[in-house]
Parts: sequence; C-alpha cells; structure tokens
Amino acid sequence: MRTILFVDDHPIFREGFCRTLEAEIADLSVLCAPDAATTLDMVRSEPDIDLLLTDYKLPDQDGLALIAEVRRSFPTIAVGLLCADLPFALLARARALGVVLCMSKGRPSGNLVAALRIVFDGGQAFEDVPAVGGPISPRRQDILMLASKGHSDKVIGDRLGVSENTVRNHWKWIFDQLDVSSRTEAVGKAIRQGMI
Repeated sequence: MRTILFVDDHPIFREGFCRTLEAEIADLSVLCAPDAATTLDMVRSEPDIDLLLTDYKLPDQDGLALIAEVRRSFPTIAVGLLCADLPFALLARARALGVVLCMSKGRPSGNLVAALRIVFDGGQAFEDVPAVGGPISPRRQDILMLASKGHSDKVIGDRLGVSENTVRNHWKWIFDQLDVSSRTEAVGKAIRQGMI
C-alpha cells in the first residue's frame, strides 16, 4: 500500500482529485491537506507517506517552500508539484529541489494518474515546458519591477538612466521572451514566475 499526501486549498478540486487517484490506482491511500501547516502536522504524525504532492499556491506558504521544508526534515518522502500555471522558471526551481513530478493541474486526470504510476515505478514525470527566450536579464527585470508599480516608460528610463526609446526596445525583447503581447501581460507573467 502506497500513501500520497495531496495538498491543495481548493476543496472541490482537492477532494475530486483524491477520489480519482484512489479509484484509478490500486493499493493507494490518499490523504488530503488544505495548507502547509496542516501538511507538516500530518507528515509528522503519519510515518508511512511515500509522496507529498502539493499545489504551488497555498494560503500560508508557497508549494516550493513547503517542498524544501519537507525535503530537509523528511528526506525519505518523495515530493511533487502541481500548479495551474507552470512556467519554465518554476519548473526549473522545482527540479532543483529534487521533485520527482511536476505537472500542470490542467492536465486530464488520466495523464496525472499515468504520471503517478511512472513515479511509483521509480521514474520521474515532468511537464514539457519550453524555456521561452531564455532568462530575463537583470535590467529587464528592473523594467518589469518599475512597470509593476505603474511607472511610464519615460519614468522608468529616468530611473534607470536610459532613454525612453531604450526602454521601449527592452519591452520588445521582454514580450518575445515571455511570449506576451502587452505590458500588463508581461508584468503579470513575471510576477507569477517569481521574476519580480
């Protein structure tokens, strides 16, 4: 009998996912938790947890911080991450923490079940996320940060000691790298990916 602890703060998704896993995978016990604090209590009191599978966005801590804490204190528990928006930067951070599974919550349940079977057979399962345009440079991160505070290109240029035209040129590269078409989209994606 294998045991998964699944962490997600959305009760409908959490309960539905847990029921699906128990129905689809033989000899599987699925525990559920709504947040990081409950998860840590459960990990301490349930010695037989084989896999911790957590959402990224939790009400009291992000999923990567929870994974890092579990890896430090309970190194025999395998860890995995599910999240609604899975940019390459987040996937890379998760892999660096030693996760064995990292996938989008938007996947059909059959795909997630198949991924878990791979993990239980000793493998790993990762979403195929392209590294769009490579990493964002520190200067472009500064532009995104200033834009997130509502500053115009002129003000951003003044703050960074460059011309307004230079800032606009940077925006073209940022749009390409993040695969977006507006400043609002770029700032939103940069925030979600933890760039700013």
